[in-house]
Amino acid sequence: AIPGNDKTLGKKEVVSELIQNPMVVEKLGLPTSPVNDGEDAHNVDIFQLRCSAITMNFLEYLIECDLITDDGHMRGCMDEDIDGIVVQDKLRKYLAHADGSN
Repeated sequence: AIPGNDKTLGKKEVVSELIQNPMVVEKLGLPTSPVNDGEDAHNVDIFQLRCSAITMNFLEYLIECDLITDDGHMRGCMDEDIDGIVVQDKLRKYLAHADGSN
């Protein structure tokens, strides 16, 4: 429930209220006017994602690629600016290079 209000909100209502908050709109740079044929710029659709990974075995790939250490720490690298984003570890650098050149 919202403090000072007896109304209980569901998931969609919580997110909808959040993205209509003036401070959130300003900080995220959300549009403040209708975007498509009068459609509300703050309309939101929410759906639950399925999660099929039930073990952590998929993380072995990150170790094999030397992106993380055996104890789970990310391997660092020299700061690099990639498309305006400062990359400071091998995992982010790997993800930033879509062409596979690392």
